[in-house]
Amino acid sequence: MKALNSTFPRIIACVLMSLFLFAAVSFAATQPLAEPFGLALDSKGNLYVANFQVGQVLVYNPSYQQIPSKTVTNALRAPTGVAFDINGNLFVSDESYNTVNEYSPSHTLLQQLTSANGIGGPVAIAIDGVGDLFVNNSFQNVTLISLPLDNQLIQSVNASTLGLNTVYGIATRGGIWALGTDQGFEPSRLDIFFLVGNTENPVAGTTGAAVAFDASGNIYSANLDGTVDFYNATTKTSTLFKNVGYISRGMAVDSARDRVYIANFQGNQIQVFNRQGVLLTTIK
Repeated sequence: MKALNSTFPRIIACVLMSLFLFAAVSFAATQPLAEPFGLALDSKGNLYVANFQVGQVLVYNPSYQQIPSKTVTNALRAPTGVAFDINGNLFVSDESYNTVNEYSPSHTLLQQLTSANGIGGPVAIAIDGVGDLFVNNSFQNVTLISLPLDNQLIQSVNASTLGLNTVYGIATRGGIWALGTDQGFEPSRLDIFFLVGNTENPVAGTTGAAVAFDASGNIYSANLDGTVDFYNATTKTSTLFKNVGYISRGMAVDSARDRVYIANFQGNQIQVFNRQGVLLTTIK
């Protein structure tokens, strides 16, 4: 019994030390949010975050837990936008490298679009259902690149030609374009903006620093005054969703789980609301 008593504390100490080391390794493997920019959801509901300040894309599962093994760092320095195509490939814009990278579902770098493809200081991206890539270059012009046609540059539209000073967030769904500008938030058909080089009727009082569609085609618009508006695609009316009090550069809507993710760039966090505007959690 004496030998057992002397051995038991050592066993407990070893177990505790192992647990401590495991926790330390796990903690070190996760990364804090540092100026979260663009947001996107994959088909499984995992949240992808452009962690701007430290040159990485972080991934969180639907339980809000970070998945360190899925962190993307290859060929990134200052990621801004994230988007998925219909094949599950991840696209990430990088303002510092002046590129848009394409990664496979396993996060292998497949290709890199550069200035030769019409990239110029990308700050937001979106991909529609037929594989066209839309790039907001330096808040000054929007470029349309056809990915199915060997990354062919189709057209670029300068903000100044449309009577705008700045363009902000972009999103696409079902042939509809959502664009935030200094003259108002713009929900319109893609052909109006690109093929005709015109705009329709911007929603007054909105800016759309970040925009996102829900599954029904409604649009959330995060504005420069710290408010977030909800645009009903059926009634074509805009109402206040939430006054968050900060400028967001990234949004994503998970309709299946009733969640609206809003990135707080300066606050280094992501707030998650339900579609009634109730705060569910904060990711830091």
